[in-house]
Amino acid sequence: MSYIDPDGIDEKELALVYIAGKTSEAKTVEGLFDQNAVTYTLKPTPFLRSSLFGGLIELPGVGFYVPGDQAAAARNLLQGRKFKVGLVNEGEE
Repeated sequence: MSYIDPDGIDEKELALVYIAGKTSEAKTVEGLFDQNAVTYTLKPTPFLRSSLFGGLIELPGVGFYVPGDQAAAARNLLQGRKFKVGLVNEGEE
């Protein structure tokens, strides 16, 4: 199983593992999760990025949420493929 509709799962069971800021990045993560049978759902999830003027700005992103029992494996998979910028570690969700 891979992608699931966000309405089809209890949100309390989900863990945010990654926030993609670009469409190409999101498609790559989707492919990686699909190839490795990671169950996930997508939700609009904003993220913060440094601005040119030294402050932080909020930008739109796509959050990858997985069942809690798959979160550690999904994070390890992403780290192994050098996805570090959008990685959301346990406790940062």
